[in-house]
Amino acid sequence: MSHAAYDPRCRFSVDDCIWFLRDTALHAERSIFENGFLRLWRDLYKRYGVKVGFNVYYEDLDTGWTIARMPDRFRDEWRDNADWLRLTFHARADLPEMPYVSSSYDEVARDCRQATDEIVRFAGKEVLSACTTLHWGMATREGCRALRENGYEALVGYFETRDGKPWVAYYLDGERTRYLNTHDLWRDEDEGLLFIKHDLVLNLFPVGEIVPRLDAVYADADQSEVLELMIHEQYFYPRFAGYQPDAAEKVRLAAEWVASHGYRWAFYEDWRAEGSGPKGTPTACALVGKARGARLPLLRRAQPTPSPFQGEGRGEVRSSARTFSRKDRLPFGRRPNAVSHQESAT
Repeated sequence: MSHAAYDPRCRFSVDDCIWFLRDTALHAERSIFENGFLRLWRDLYKRYGVKVGFNVYYEDLDTGWTIARMPDRFRDEWRDNADWLRLTFHARADLPEMPYVSSSYDEVARDCRQATDEIVRFAGKEVLSACTTLHWGMATREGCRALRENGYEALVGYFETRDGKPWVAYYLDGERTRYLNTHDLWRDEDEGLLFIKHDLVLNLFPVGEIVPRLDAVYADADQSEVLELMIHEQYFYPRFAGYQPDAAEKVRLAAEWVASHGYRWAFYEDWRAEGSGPKGTPTACALVGKARGARLPLLRRAQPTPSPFQGEGRGEVRSSARTFSRKDRLPFGRRPNAVSHQESAT
């Protein structure tokens, strides 16, 4: 296949988002970018052109705070930044685990509408996206249909096999899960849903592995055209048991790599509107970039530049004080329950 057939594009997504919204609601006075986490992503946008989707919970189980309490006074600012940031439904809350693995159409539709209505209220419909990751990435066909009929056309997941069964693969069977594990995407024509594979979940690997793993994806023509990079919000916060002090450095390194390898930053809506996506992708899995072994042309890498976050606390946040009971990393970025917390506006 000719390299000219490729349209390398990339976006970031952040799962399990609720803390930066609560922090903004409690503390921001004039701008959403008074919040350190949002300021970090804005800096990445300004420096590298990053586009990022935040997959949002409705409720923070640690405090009982919900996005229904998010003020709408920043709506214009959210809208003004909708060219590079989006907010989408992730789940009602962090728990229970695998919340939609056996849920009905009505259950998923209820939670999706509840969260989406609040996002539109405080941030405007401009920040919505038709692409999201459902919490734990597992759901019934009916549940995914509910997402489709509430505006979500593309779903992102791991598409792995564990103990012989699909894992973080929504309702897909083993054959399609195995296919997606080594390919960018696959479309279910019957349901009108596009499934996209996460290429790298940054919080799962040490900072020294980020670039080598991206290089490995880049060398595979079946997986390198639509690059999906993801990290979970909680790993940026010192109060989280699995806190990673280098989380901001991981995303900076990945953003620098993307910018130096010929990718353009794009949301799903961007390439859908351009007609450069896999229109008419058949269930037989004949996909763009299907030629095995074909390599993308290597581009000259930009010279390394200093991190814009040095001396800025790497995504510092103000938040309520918490003590967590678990010390080990939990599966799929799950937050541990809080042993204690106190609500604070300071």
